[in-house]
Amino acid sequence: MAKTTFSRKQFYDLVWSESLAAISRIYFISYKSLQEACKEMNIPIPVNGYWSKLKFGKPVEISKLPDTTKGKHEISLW
Repeated sequence: MAKTTFSRKQFYDLVWSESLAAISRIYFISYKSLQEACKEMNIPIPVNGYWSKLKFGKPVEISKLPDTTKGKHEISLW
């Protein structure tokens, strides 16, 4: 599998377009590692129940990407 590098903004968009569980299956990375990467890059993740609410057409709130981060500005997934 090829290496894919995401900028912080691209990774934020990915996290809010697919569940972390789905991303972990696609890129063969553990769920915990994805959570840690999001924390390190200061990327908010959807709250519990977000995907269920979205599936059933309930209103959901998308957290905005904070302007600053002290961690990495990109991530590479295989």
